Amino acid sequence: MAKPVFVMRFRNSMSDEEQKTVSEIIYKSDMNNEYHIIVLKNDKDTDEFEMFNADKIERQEWNTLINKLK
Repeated sequence: MAKPVFVMRFRNSMSDEEQKTVSEIIYKSDMNNEYHIIVLKNDKDTDEFEMFNADKIERQEWNTLINKLK
């Protein structure tokens, strides 16, 4: 079964250095075992998250996903 694609778009007010740091943490996390992760800078000042190819995945709480980054 193919891994789902998790797209994270972070607010445009985030500095380039902050985005780089966050991206590195995410890409090195255990989330990569479960998802193909794409981190982008949003064209809006909001954070947005999308999941593709996730037909069989149950909705997860934000805290559960964040804990995978530790």
